[in-house]
Amino acid sequence: TKLEGSGGRLRVSTTGGSPIIQLNEVSGNTFPQLDFMINGTSKAGVIYGSGLDVFKFYLGGALGGSNEMVAFYGTGGVAIGNTYVYGNDYPGAGSMIIEGNVGIGNVSPGSRLEVTGSTNDSTASALNVTNASSTSLVYVRNDGNVGIGTTNPNALLSFGSNSAGKDVLSLYDSGANQYGFVIN
Repeated sequence: TKLEGSGGRLRVSTTGGSPIIQLNEVSGNTFPQLDFMINGTSKAGVIYGSGLDVFKFYLGGALGGSNEMVAFYGTGGVAIGNTYVYGNDYPGAGSMIIEGNVGIGNVSPGSRLEVTGSTNDSTASALNVTNASSTSLVYVRNDGNVGIGTTNPNALLSFGSNSAGKDVLSLYDSGANQYGFVIN
């Protein structure tokens, strides 16, 4: 293994001369790029972009658009997927933007978000949407029952207790006209 440096480049090579790791100063820019190589070909790497204060990780070839997979921004935002990492859609502070489908408990989601529960019965929930006070707003149990305002839905759709005289269910058309019924 040998270490050589010249022209803004630091290279770790095998004794045969093929670079294994190469640190570049990208031409015309002031940000470094670290490439991990096999037989002299870039296979993965990291780049730091000072203009956006961002670290980008890429796989499967050289940097430049089609291989960038994850970016961590100085604002605290994270982008996953080539369209967002290489494009001009930057996540805001503390935000995440993901290209493709997301699976929670599922390795091959068929929808933008697919949540797979841990059981097929009423002992656990696949989804619990809460407010800032940790009060359950929507609760989806693994047996398919859904609770609105309750974590113990006893039917396919259950509504929780009514507080402060609010209507539990109201039906309206696209305007303000109320039809059907109101349950108090």
